[in-house]
Amino acid sequence: MIDCETLSLESNAVIATIGAVVFKLDGEVEILDSFYSRLTLNDQTMNGRHISANTFIWWLQQSDEAKNEIYNPLLERLDAYHALVSLQDFCIEHSIETIWANGNMADCIWLRSIFKDFDLKYPVTFRNDLDFRTAKVLTETKRPNYKFKWPKSGVKHNALDDAKNQAICLMHMFKDVILK
Repeated sequence: MIDCETLSLESNAVIATIGAVVFKLDGEVEILDSFYSRLTLNDQTMNGRHISANTFIWWLQQSDEAKNEIYNPLLERLDAYHALVSLQDFCIEHSIETIWANGNMADCIWLRSIFKDFDLKYPVTFRNDLDFRTAKVLTETKRPNYKFKWPKSGVKHNALDDAKNQAICLMHMFKDVILK
């Protein structure tokens, strides 16, 4: 599962943070490993990536913890190229063949776009971008009264915490609905 926090909703949005987790859909509910990177913003804007005034204002309305990850210049950040290479390495290390996202038409599009901007290969083929939202709808269709009852942990709109929460929900759906 992967999650990006961005400064726009456009396909070429500046990506502020990337969070990813490794898990298996085997009936267990366990995060096996995680990846998190804060990205520098200047190299992305210099490469033509987009910042939206509306999204900037939206971020100002979020929790201090979430805003801190986006805007605090004292936190360690990698330039986009090296953050993406680190994500590639993480995917290779874990033999990632599919990327799940909460709306693959957002996170996966942003990532594909930035990988292209920095002349890097996206870790998986487009056929293997999978959508968590679709899995939720299918779960609700099969079990209309299914309760997504797991308490979320961490900070809302923190890329790693959101990726963990989405993966845990997906693993529970798989265990409770698909395997039953």
